[in-house]
Amino acid sequence: MKQPLEEPWWKRALIVGFAGLLFSLCMAFLISIGSSLRIAPFVAIERAGVDLGQRTYVAFAPWLDPSFQSGAGASYAFIDVDAEACRRFSPDPDDCLTDRPIPTALITDFARAAALSGARVVIIDVAPPEDLAERNSLLAALSRPTGPYFIAPLRSRPDLSGGTLAQRLDRQGSLTPRLAQGRLRLAPIATSADIGAGDGVIRHFPLLTPIREGQGQPDRWLPSAPFLAAMLAQPDTARAVDCRFYGAVATGCATAAQSSLMDSAVALGRDPALRNRIQYSLPSLAALAPQNEVRLRSRYLGRYDRYPASGLLDETGFAIPEGVLTDRIVVLGSSQTQGNDWHATPLGAMTGSEIVLNATRALIEFSPLSEGTGASPPARQLLQGLTAFLAKLKGIGLGALIMTLCWLTIFGLNDRMKRRGRLSGLLSVLLFFGFIGALFVLEVFAGLGALRGARGPVQAVDLLTPVVALGLEGFAEAARSFTHQAEALGQKLLNRITGQAVAALPTQEP
Repeated sequence: MKQPLEEPWWKRALIVGFAGLLFSLCMAFLISIGSSLRIAPFVAIERAGVDLGQRTYVAFAPWLDPSFQSGAGASYAFIDVDAEACRRFSPDPDDCLTDRPIPTALITDFARAAALSGARVVIIDVAPPEDLAERNSLLAALSRPTGPYFIAPLRSRPDLSGGTLAQRLDRQGSLTPRLAQGRLRLAPIATSADIGAGDGVIRHFPLLTPIREGQGQPDRWLPSAPFLAAMLAQPDTARAVDCRFYGAVATGCATAAQSSLMDSAVALGRDPALRNRIQYSLPSLAALAPQNEVRLRSRYLGRYDRYPASGLLDETGFAIPEGVLTDRIVVLGSSQTQGNDWHATPLGAMTGSEIVLNATRALIEFSPLSEGTGASPPARQLLQGLTAFLAKLKGIGLGALIMTLCWLTIFGLNDRMKRRGRLSGLLSVLLFFGFIGALFVLEVFAGLGALRGARGPVQAVDLLTPVVALGLEGFAEAARSFTHQAEALGQKLLNRITGQAVAALPTQEP
């Protein structure tokens, strides 16, 4: 009886590549549709894939993101109020041990210095003072006619009576606070954890927040601090956002240019079936040990910097060196533990101020990421699922070509090194994980390139799970090889123990 002819190595490689492509397409379709229908396991896979993609970007961005090399886009700074700076402006040093480690006098003096710093936008990530007179004094200090825009938190509290993340306005006595004056804009700065995930991780920041001013009055929509900062940082949208939300200080609205990006973002912000997902792209410099901070800080130098506030003080108060904050998006906050402003994010622990910077950069340099909430009808959910699947097709096609090249290399190598089984096996493993790792990074940066080129909100999708599926055949081959080696080892041990000859296991072809 004739033995069947052995398949050529290149044919076997093409078959394995096709099997990976087919499995990846099936996985991408199931996860996209299942996630859009809010089926828990698929939602969790999609969520984890997006999180992993953001961690991959942050790890490689200083080397692979073209904007880092060209200096394009905005740069960001975190003024971190430490204990020493707090004591300089606090009449009682013990006040710095409370949950409000940033004295109002410090903010006022910082506003004086920041107004002359050349910054684009300054976000004050500090809760407004409780005392009415102190609060009015601070707002007056921020309401400068020239200099950078200042964004301060609107004094409000959550109001969940309508089932939304609305804020109820805290009035100053019987008066509604002025939302804009000079270069000052008040904006809600509250965000929320992903309740559906149940892990307390901050993944979303609303673009707009409904503000409830009183009984019987309709909700007033205001931009969140990150969205407002992103719009004010760009001259072509600064006037448009003022005209839409802060008409009391807006001028020239009749001739203001319309912004399609802002219009589409506003539509996303007001859609109850969608929410804005933060595209995290800046690491936390406040969460690192000193030795690690030096290494990471050098990678992001000039793109994102953290300055302890005490390092910007002289004997008279804040003295910001020329050029330190020029043309930057700046946030004033604190990473002190007593401030209770630490949160879990896809990148790990991060201060609230750094979350604000990430949300702002996501809207300046990328397109908003929309994600379904499950509040839309099934037909719309299915459409969202199909849209997510189509968004993954380009990455899957590119990945399939790369992985087919990987299999041709591996099988060709094995064919040439048949007599060196262990060496060829080791090289095959190294090649496989090298190709998979490179494909991971390539998919992430290709996806972010698409975000930069989009004209409106883009649906948040997991690009990495299909990549894993492309390499499933490799994992299966590795599992079979490991099982065969383990059986051979078990056979040798059994021979030694029993002293009996046991039939040799058949050799396994690669």
